[in-house]
Amino acid sequence: MLNPHALYDHLTGSENLDIMRRYYHLPKERIEETLALVGLSEERNKQVRHYSSGMKQRLSIGIAFLHRPPLIILDEPFNALDPEAIIEVRQIIRNLSQTFQTTFLITSHSLGDMEKILTKLLILKKGKLVYEASQAELEIEKTQKGKTIEDIYLEANQ
Repeated sequence: MLNPHALYDHLTGSENLDIMRRYYHLPKERIEETLALVGLSEERNKQVRHYSSGMKQRLSIGIAFLHRPPLIILDEPFNALDPEAIIEVRQIIRNLSQTFQTTFLITSHSLGDMEKILTKLLILKKGKLVYEASQAELEIEKTQKGKTIEDIYLEANQ
């Protein structure tokens, strides 16, 4: 079966992180720090093939964040996750964004999940920007005009 997370299933979470740690010439301590940030410290020695989809997603985010980039691009990070895993992934994204000032550019069809973490909403149609709003502007649309994020999306795509 194809691994959508591009992880080495036969290795542990720590070993997967260590591969990228060595690539970026980072100190070994970064592995434990990252495992803690994505909530996988207790699963560090478990083979990835035994991880749930949510755990694999969290490890993938940890690998992307290992070298502390200013920007991380995620494509549909909530796909195939159960509600608990979605909440965990959202919390990790929010925490990394706020604590380390990391910008996350996320593509998603899950508007409800995105609404809970976004600071800026961009809606594209056929590759062109058709709507842009900050979190504050969205709040005005919702409270003063009674619009949902779905309403905004539908209007932008007319």
